[in-house]
Formats: sequence, structure tokens, C-alpha cells
Amino acid sequence: MSNTLIMWLVLFFFVFCIFLALQLHRDEARRKVIYAIVTKGNIRSIQEIAVTSHLDVDKVEKHLQKSINNANRIGLYGTFSSFKLFKNAYIDFQTKSIVLASDKVNNQESEEFKISNFLNVFNKKTGKSQTDKKKVTCENCGADNIVNNGVVSKCEYCGTAIV
Repeated sequence: MSNTLIMWLVLFFFVFCIFLALQLHRDEARRKVIYAIVTKGNIRSIQEIAVTSHLDVDKVEKHLQKSINNANRIGLYGTFSSFKLFKNAYIDFQTKSIVLASDKVNNQESEEFKISNFLNVFNKKTGKSQTDKKKVTCENCGADNIVNNGVVSKCEYCGTAIV
């Protein structure tokens, strides 16, 4: 190869790395803004977060989901406060809002509490006690769960009832 070609390849690689670094920096800055809106502004509606942050609704949803995914990865929990906030959080697509684990804990009449009571009553009345396990994908958050076959359970990530 000629020296000119090598020089152009190195230059291209250098410019590409700078471009990626700038994108990562911009995405991290957006996530910090969204984090501040959710924590300090106590805003849960994705539409309101988008308006407040001057971002598209799709971008806000994407950044929230990425933060939730990062928080639920093994080894990252406890490292940063934003990961602690988004641990066991999920996006409720019916209300187009983010539901944090702290929201569920603070509200005794939360959806999770109601579902848990329903599951206990339903499983006792139907006498479901099969030990066969199966993998079920939650319709709300898409998480995979291992549940007893024929028994109504709740998603371990978002609390939605699954069978």
C-alpha cells in the first residue's frame, strides 16, 4: 500500500472515532437531562418528559428503555444513582409513562399490590399447584419469566399478570 492510502485510512479512522465519541457524549447528556426530569421534576409521562427536555417522544422512550436495560444488567446495579433509580422500572405502554420501583413501593394500592392479591386468591380457588415450569414472555415489558404451568403469576420485572 502506498503511504497516501495509509494516511487516508488513519485519518478516516480518527474522524470516525471522534464522531462516535461525540454521539456517545450527546446520548449521555440526553440521558442525564431525562434522569433529572424524572427525579427532580417527578414527571413520569413520556410526553411531558419529551416536552420538558425538548426531545422527540421516540427518543425519550429509547433513552428510558436503554437506562432501564442498563440498570437491570448484572454488575451495574449499585454503581451509579441513575442505575439505582431505573432498577426494576418499566415503561407502561398503555399510559405512555415510566413506572419506577420506588413508585410501586410508595403506593400501597399500586397495581402490583392488587395483582399480587388477585394471584393469591385465584390460585387458591382454582387449586393450581402444578410443578411443570415454562418460559413465558411478558406482554407488557417483554421480559422472559419462568412460571409454573397453569398457574397465574406476575412478571418479576413489571408485575403484570402472566399465565
